[in-house]
Amino acid sequence: MELTLLRSTLPTTLIILLLFSAARRSAARHRAIDRPGFAAPQQARDAVSASLGAARGALALVARSSGDGPRAPAPPEAAALGDCAVALGDAVAQLQRSLDALGKLPRARPWAEVDDAETWVSAALTDENMCAQGFAAVEGEGEVKSAVARGVADAAERTSNALALINGLRTTAP
Repeated sequence: MELTLLRSTLPTTLIILLLFSAARRSAARHRAIDRPGFAAPQQARDAVSASLGAARGALALVARSSGDGPRAPAPPEAAALGDCAVALGDAVAQLQRSLDALGKLPRARPWAEVDDAETWVSAALTDENMCAQGFAAVEGEGEVKSAVARGVADAAERTSNALALINGLRTTAP
């Protein structure tokens, strides 16, 4: 109903100008690269940054859960936590490298940065999935296992989304 009112009160050219202006402001906000075959690198950087935060959170949870004392995990769970800490540490490093590569866009050779970011985010997703599989193999359902599984699943989901956005940066072959 509001669109009908807008159409009846504004000339068509003004509507087109308003839509064009809004699209231009949106593109400027996302710092789209002015080259064919690229779309919204800022969205990809934001997604990698969110993935990095989730991976760091999962790593911190694993570190807290690995502690000694009365709440120390059982040996199988402790081994899975140790493996998970290594895998998530690698994932954090790879996501940081990817974020650094995406921060270099635009450049004269942007495909190299996109390829690097894609490789590192894919490797981070593999590490997160290895952590999740290692915990899935531990028998039983404990508080630590559930909490770590949720944290790693959240990180992996964000990393998968980041990878999809990075893949979307290249819509044509270089």
